[in-house]
Amino acid sequence: MRNIFPGPVIRTVYGPDAEGLENVPSEGAAVIVSNHLSYADPGFLQLAVNRQLVFVTNVRLFRRRGLSGHLMRKFMNACEAVPVDPTGGSAVDSLVNAARTSLTADQLFCLYPEGGISRDGRLHKGKTGVGRVVLATGATVVPVAILNTDLILPPARRAPALQRARIRVGRPLDFSGWSASPEDWGTARAVTDEIMRELHRLSGRDYVDRYVH
Repeated sequence: MRNIFPGPVIRTVYGPDAEGLENVPSEGAAVIVSNHLSYADPGFLQLAVNRQLVFVTNVRLFRRRGLSGHLMRKFMNACEAVPVDPTGGSAVDSLVNAARTSLTADQLFCLYPEGGISRDGRLHKGKTGVGRVVLATGATVVPVAILNTDLILPPARRAPALQRARIRVGRPLDFSGWSASPEDWGTARAVTDEIMRELHRLSGRDYVDRYVH
């Protein structure tokens, strides 16, 4: 899909126009963190990066019924998507375990720290799950700003508008010196806030100190 169809067509019409791709490691593990503006974000990010990305996906996408549900599961499995139930009491533990598995396999594990799509285009407060993943794994963090996808395909729109998506990849962030347990909420909060500051700088979007609804 990325290299034969429909990837080349999408690149021609919508992009993404990417800068800083040299900051994505060509091999080995890393946590990719990004702002989230559209359901199209994972597709554009995968088109930009010449490595398979592992995305965390709401488990409800795997539970759809009928033919559409079957096709969705096939697609998600092919994309190596990791289902996580965000409403469960062990959601963060499941996230950390999935990250460990992926990073041990030297994969690129992708997270949206906001925990959902920003409906107003602003950057919202990050949830501490990303901080716990970083503390638990010691992985390098690669910050990514995705732009214009809220104009191409916002959540309420069915047909995409003709705009060029843009991606900015920042320099890797190293938190290996932050010696703390993933259960240390204060340190997880500090790591998350540091990541959000970098996403704020890369994206140029206004920051809102509250969670996405």
